Amino acid sequence: MIAALSLLLSGSAFSADVTEIPPFLRGDIGIGYSVTAIPDRLFEDNQPVGRRRSIDHMMDYSGTFGFAPGFALSLSLPHYASSRIHFFDSQRMVYDPNLGTGTMIDTDPLSADPEIHGIGAGGTWITVAATPFSETTFAPRGDQITWLIRLGYQFKDNTAIWTHNDNGKRGAGPGSPGLLIESFFSTTNGMSQPWIGVSWDKRFPFEADIQDENGKSLATDLTIQSASSVILSTGLSIEALNIPSFADGLGTAIIIDPRVRFGYHSWADVPSGVSLPSVLSISQNSIVTQSETSSLWAGFNFKWRIIRYLDWDTNLDMGTPFARQLEHPYDVTTGMGKLGWEIGTGLTFRMRDPLFDKR
Repeated sequence: MIAALSLLLSGSAFSADVTEIPPFLRGDIGIGYSVTAIPDRLFEDNQPVGRRRSIDHMMDYSGTFGFAPGFALSLSLPHYASSRIHFFDSQRMVYDPNLGTGTMIDTDPLSADPEIHGIGAGGTWITVAATPFSETTFAPRGDQITWLIRLGYQFKDNTAIWTHNDNGKRGAGPGSPGLLIESFFSTTNGMSQPWIGVSWDKRFPFEADIQDENGKSLATDLTIQSASSVILSTGLSIEALNIPSFADGLGTAIIIDPRVRFGYHSWADVPSGVSLPSVLSISQNSIVTQSETSSLWAGFNFKWRIIRYLDWDTNLDMGTPFARQLEHPYDVTTGMGKLGWEIGTGLTFRMRDPLFDKR
């Protein structure tokens, strides 16, 4: 994921993260960490047949540079320190001759709790952002709204959660290349800045070979299609504290940003045997379809501008994906009602050469 852009401190004014880019010939360098946990219950014909929990630990290294007035170029390097799908209290999948497919209803429990574990670097993101009009950049013009548009591309990675690499280790992340298009608006209302935006993350298919942990080939030239997403989000950046005279004029500020987001996630074609704890041998390592789904999350971001050149962000979000059929040959879906959570923190070093500052 692309790291949040920094605020621009200018007197008593501030701008929402989602619509701010560095000024011309300035830049930001960021490092972030987040952990996301999503519990699920598995149901077949409205009967519980298992539980699972996914946990992702992710690092992100990013840099942004204002290469022209109102334009910025970003480079982001995501790394999955750990990606796990852990199954609990699950039933065994057996063949049902009446249905002609597999079932987990009234079957024996699995003798052990399966776990999928991956690790590895995600694909590199390169992004161009522009502000056609901005309260900060064009303040003398009297603009009251900042509009940011962003276009990004994520390169394909050699590892994915669906496959093992040549060393027998499972990868992490979607593995597929992706296109990102975003549009955000914000405006100033007293000591707060309401904002709203939409993001489209389009995923492209990619070819992959399926290997076991020993490097043995199980299937070749499979076409994997990760899910694409459209995210609608809105929030309110509130300036709780601003002391421009702090540290001999370097300034300090505290900004709180409550927000909510709704996401639509498309269908996906993925290898069988990863999303479910047990599948029939006839589908193992073949391509199956996951249904589309939606998600709803809410939380807040807490930003402390320690000094003008250093930001510390902390966020907490809670939410849940809605029900989804995990593999089309089996009538097993995820449940609803269990809350997932995400906690993240990051530092942003803001390169602001005083020689270019207004006197």
